[in-house]
Amino acid sequence: AVVHAIEANYDLALADLNAAIQIDPDYARAYATRAAVYSALAARDYQQFVEVTDNNRLPAGTPGEVIAAVDD
Repeated sequence: AVVHAIEANYDLALADLNAAIQIDPDYARAYATRAAVYSALAARDYQQFVEVTDNNRLPAGTPGEVIAAVDD
């Protein structure tokens, strides 16, 4: 999973991490690595948001509030 994440193969990394967590729900490193992958995905999506909208700031709030504000 770590190699996949380093190589930006996030789908493969998440599949491996989800399997690891399913096998051992107490495997803390898998949760930390999965969080890092989601963070990398969020950063990539944010960069795309900036490029598409010419806006460098997402609205603040809960995920639901952000989604509602962006959908307006």
